[in-house]
Amino acid sequence: MNYLLLFLVTILQNGSFTLVSRARNSNSLVFHAIASVFSNGIWFMVVRSVTKEDPNTWLLGITYTAGAVTGSILMHFLSMKYLEKWFKAKTCAIWYNFENEEAYASVGVEYRFHIDFVNLFNENVDRLYTEAIDKSWKKISPLTDKEGGRPHYTYDGFPMIFTRENTELGTVEYATAEFGSRSLYIHFTVYEK
Repeated sequence: MNYLLLFLVTILQNGSFTLVSRARNSNSLVFHAIASVFSNGIWFMVVRSVTKEDPNTWLLGITYTAGAVTGSILMHFLSMKYLEKWFKAKTCAIWYNFENEEAYASVGVEYRFHIDFVNLFNENVDRLYTEAIDKSWKKISPLTDKEGGRPHYTYDGFPMIFTRENTELGTVEYATAEFGSRSLYIHFTVYEK
């Protein structure tokens, strides 16, 4: 196996994964499509090269991991510095990871694996977040169950969606908040008018 080639292709692979992730959060379908084609093409090249038999499994793993990290960080930098400016999309996302027992207690809810406690936790988080966000934001949520993509028995305040118009910058801005697997995902998107 040519480890230098694997390292270089893996840099491209993880760079393309990072690029498609950032493109997915932009407002440009063209940017997303280009990034997706690049990502899937590179992925195919890497899978093809690592499926060949190689007795040096450890060296293969180290080479792949080093290329993956390098590609991801490099493309993140290039995307922020050059590509996102071209497509006029600005996004920012934050994940707040938490342990259920500690998070529930922090908003005054006993942690139990039961939908009523989950809904009360979500309702308290919704109330606290809505009280804390700058008053220039207008809350759009709650959405219907169909619009929110959730079953009828869950709390209807998530995803939380806020918007505002920034006349000074000539932008329309959105803030969304949604729960994932033991994390609260906050996403901000800014569109030029």
